[in-house]
Amino acid sequence: MKSKYLSNEELLLAPQIRPSDGKNVKYSEVIGGNGRIVILQYSGICVGHTVFWRVRGDGTELSSFVVEKLEPEYEVVLRFDRVFDKESVVASYTVRDTNDKVFGYSEERRYKVLR
Repeated sequence: MKSKYLSNEELLLAPQIRPSDGKNVKYSEVIGGNGRIVILQYSGICVGHTVFWRVRGDGTELSSFVVEKLEPEYEVVLRFDRVFDKESVVASYTVRDTNDKVFGYSEERRYKVLR
């Protein structure tokens, strides 16, 4: 089994969930297709990278997208309200390069879900 250690300095910036205040999300504001995961442009980003994102809470919502054009940020609509049926959710992502090798892992960001 191969193991790897990544220092905090090696991790990519944590994603954001919007709308939020950076630490909390209001349940009523993120359900019904109003919540989004936002991945800010990271160091070394290239067209062709695949970003695999996830939000863990009551289960996990996950998907991926390919970087087709360099943008300041990439935004995806969160579609499964149930993931927010928990006291908190955690957002993160992994990036693979054009050769399908892992480019990097993000920090995790935890949000408290306010009712």
